[in-house]
Amino acid sequence: MSAVHPEPADPVDEELDALLQRPEVRERLDDFERRRAEGKLGEGNSNDEARRIVGLPPHSDSAGR
Repeated sequence: MSAVHPEPADPVDEELDALLQRPEVRERLDDFERRRAEGKLGEGNSNDEARRIVGLPPHSDSAGR
């Protein structure tokens, strides 16, 4: 019988876990989830919304990089 070896930790997963531990990110994510559940999300770019949740400027603000 062979031994089971756990997969090495994924650095991206670790970075995401660290982001989700930040209270301001959790608060923005909870707000997003609440608005989504209530059907109050606009027709904006979902990528921009995701960037806002983690504290980055919207991609549309980064035009001309």
